[in-house]
Amino acid sequence: MLQGFRSKSKRHAADLAFCRRRTTVTDSKPPRTEEARDFAFYVGIDWASAKHDLCVVDAGGRLVQQQSLEHGTGTIDDWVGELVRRADGRPVAIILEQTRGALIYALMNRENVCLFPINPQQFAAYRKSFNNVDAKDDKVEARLLARFLFERHRDLRRWEPADEPTRLLGQLAEARRAAVDDRTRFCVQLRDLLTKYYPQLLTLAATQLHECGALLAIVCKWSDPKELSRARRCDIVRVLREHGAGKSNVETLAEQLRTAPLHCRDKVIARVCAMRAHALAKHVQLANRTVAEYDEALKEAVAKHPDHDLFAGVKGLGKALLPRVIAAFGSDRDRFGDAQEVANFSGTSPVCRQSGKMRVVVRRRACNQHLKQTFHELANATSKWTRWAKAYYRYQRDRGLKHHAALRKLARCWIRILYRVWKDRVAYDDARYERALLLKTPGLAKYLPAA
Repeated sequence: MLQGFRSKSKRHAADLAFCRRRTTVTDSKPPRTEEARDFAFYVGIDWASAKHDLCVVDAGGRLVQQQSLEHGTGTIDDWVGELVRRADGRPVAIILEQTRGALIYALMNRENVCLFPINPQQFAAYRKSFNNVDAKDDKVEARLLARFLFERHRDLRRWEPADEPTRLLGQLAEARRAAVDDRTRFCVQLRDLLTKYYPQLLTLAATQLHECGALLAIVCKWSDPKELSRARRCDIVRVLREHGAGKSNVETLAEQLRTAPLHCRDKVIARVCAMRAHALAKHVQLANRTVAEYDEALKEAVAKHPDHDLFAGVKGLGKALLPRVIAAFGSDRDRFGDAQEVANFSGTSPVCRQSGKMRVVVRRRACNQHLKQTFHELANATSKWTRWAKAYYRYQRDRGLKHHAALRKLARCWIRILYRVWKDRVAYDDARYERALLLKTPGLAKYLPAA
């Protein structure tokens, strides 16, 4: 090996040793007096499922405590209680690379505890400023998190809980979205499975698979084609009628299913596929009931929300989208400084990269994916039901934009409008914003349908 070059393991050890130095957190200069008054302690937590490594520094940047904390409600309560007691009425700042999960849920809504959840990529860039080998160690991570918080807490966004009605809407909307995604995945798997061994049943699926109750009921009762062929026709007719599959031709349909030839004659494949199809059909039925329960809870929660009337006038916002839009803005009117902040946070605005004569505009990848999907679906729905949104979409397509690019432009337009509605607490008026848009974009007039 050439002299002057060290092995990777030695470089790794040297980088960790550098970060472990028992000096103050701010080695370069002492803290500013006004910053020292903000918090009594600055806590960095490198979280895990079983234990959490934490580092506590005081207002002067001096190391106060570094330890591993076992995950558990009682352990966390005792540690936070002791830290708050030592703070003597002053707030405690805690930073962690988590926006949701067991640890941050345990730390939320505690008196004199301020949380600063950050994106892991944001902290990774800070960590790499100390070493280029990308060396990682839990205790070092906690110490660097505490230093990061101490130095930059005034530039970080503090977690501020929304009011209870808004948080309920947001949690219900996200849970419903997850249930719908699960149902879609089950339906895709079930359709693929039936195509392989039981394609005759797909004749019942005139609509979406989850909406075809007759197909799901038959798969749950007779998942094996041989079982269906041995079933009585009256039993098949009864199942079909109970789930609304046909009216006049139900007898013929039952006979066709009963006498259909076997698609797969391999007993092993047919048996295993039948077991999987039965389980998937049960999952779809359960997902249907779950989504219906979420819909009922969302209907009740939206009706009680104070911002319901502000957004209810938007054509195209159905029972699923309306609560998501209300929750996207929240209840704190100071949360966003302007509409551009909402667009950046939701990922609908592009990112410009410029260096010298080079200038590139690309999609924004680092954003809240749920909000990005919310405003994208808002643009898609309103492009079919709102006059000016439909005209704006066609105008952008004729200018050469592709479908999703045009929807993102429309989404940014909606964000500017709804931000002003939300900020001023003035209900959305379709005609008002149509007139304003025509004044700003005169070429849009020819795309508007006749009133």
